[in-house]
Amino acid sequence: MVLGLLVIERSEIEHPDLLAQAGVITVTLSLVLHSLTAPLGIRCYRATT
Repeated sequence: MVLGLLVIERSEIEHPDLLAQAGVITVTLSLVLHSLTAPLGIRCYRATT
C-alpha cells in the first residue's frame, strides 16, 4: 500500500529515496520475523514426525 502511494498516476516514482527506504525496512522486518518464528516451526515439525 505504501509503495502504491509513492507512485503517481503517470507511473513515475515521486520519492525514490523513500521507496528504497521502505524496501529496506520491509526486507529487514521480514528477516527478523523469520528468525523469530523459524525455531518454533522446526519444533512443531519435529513434534509431528
